[in-house]
Amino acid sequence: MIVVQRAGLHCSIQDRGRFGYRHLGVPVSGVMDETSAGLANLLLDNDGHDALLEIGLLGPDLYFEADTWIALTGAPKELSLNSEPAKINAALTLKKGDKLSIKSGVRGVWSYLSVKGGFRTDEHLKSRSSYPPANLGLPYLKKNNRLPILSISTSQKLETHSKLNISQSRFDDQIVRVLPGPEFDYLSEDQKDKLFFKPFKIGNNSGRMAYFLEENTIAMHKRPDIITSIVAPGTIQLPSSGVPMALMKDAQSTGGYPRILHVVKEDLGKLAQRRAGEEVTLLRTKY
Repeated sequence: MIVVQRAGLHCSIQDRGRFGYRHLGVPVSGVMDETSAGLANLLLDNDGHDALLEIGLLGPDLYFEADTWIALTGAPKELSLNSEPAKINAALTLKKGDKLSIKSGVRGVWSYLSVKGGFRTDEHLKSRSSYPPANLGLPYLKKNNRLPILSISTSQKLETHSKLNISQSRFDDQIVRVLPGPEFDYLSEDQKDKLFFKPFKIGNNSGRMAYFLEENTIAMHKRPDIITSIVAPGTIQLPSSGVPMALMKDAQSTGGYPRILHVVKEDLGKLAQRRAGEEVTLLRTKY
């Protein structure tokens, strides 16, 4: 078990997501940055579907009641093991009684803590991903939560990719590639130009459901009504406010706003790592 001594901010258990239930209105959920999460599992030779601890701007303090290996990837944060600095983007051996502290960083948002074999919280609809609005998975971390992990012997050799060279440049990259959405042509040519020639800023009320792209409103004075239609993580909708919103991992399965763009899958995690107030520039691409 791992005992939560300090909860941190927006920390939850996530895996790749909850698939096959969107027709029932259940979001996919899952990790916000699939690239970073995948690297955390790769460092420990875990299965790609193993659950991780997704960490927001401030990480938790954790007490380990069993031996294991861990790795921390994603947005770089200050990591300490028993009050001593520890490496990120590397496999670390932890012993029973060790204390891990994950503090804030200055770049990016989401970090990922993997443990050998993945976190073993209960599955709901074939996933361990947390989605509190529907009471699926473990809610956001709270003090004294106990997180189950596999019992292993760290005296064994760890098959690991500990020499991975993980670039940190993506946490500074504001370019996000997009494709035209089904209602893209509802926009005038001037409105289309405005989407791509002026940066947006991430709104303060952005989160796991949607990121709001502010300070560059796209007014649709004669916006036609559309039938409520399928949306997915990466869909960029344009509500009547003129502030585009990029749907993220906890997004609903249908929506009635025009779907003007869609974020290229490989760039959705990069968008997720932009902080409130930071700029993002949309780049139209072919796919």
